[in-house]
Amino acid sequence: DEVFSDYGHISVEHFNTSMIVTECSEDSQTSHMAYVSAMLIGVCRLVSSLALARLLKNFCRRSMYFVSIILTIFSLITFSSISYLLSNPHFISPSHHSLFQWASLIAACLLVFSVQLGVQTLPLLLSGELFPADVR
Repeated sequence: DEVFSDYGHISVEHFNTSMIVTECSEDSQTSHMAYVSAMLIGVCRLVSSLALARLLKNFCRRSMYFVSIILTIFSLITFSSISYLLSNPHFISPSHHSLFQWASLIAACLLVFSVQLGVQTLPLLLSGELFPADVR
């Protein structure tokens, strides 16, 4: 089961991020953090889609795709490392737990931004160019 995926153009990272934040925290502000994370993920998706539209005018698709892959790999490693630390509370002190929650949210936002910057959207753009204009 993938944490972040796109099924029929219905994004599920809002739900999954809220679920991850809820599972990784035990305090009373869990629901608040889940709502904040869902809103920030949505904003990151919007900003990265607008950035992609602007950057495709200046850079070729191949370089955008490779930058997106590199950023996605980095953000996946960061997000999974932080999530691992949060799921094993004996690795971090209770005073740093909130800091790691916010770091997890920032890593998730970076992941959404980097995936939307090319890996998820460019194949959809390129598939529209496979067919001639009269067939589209």
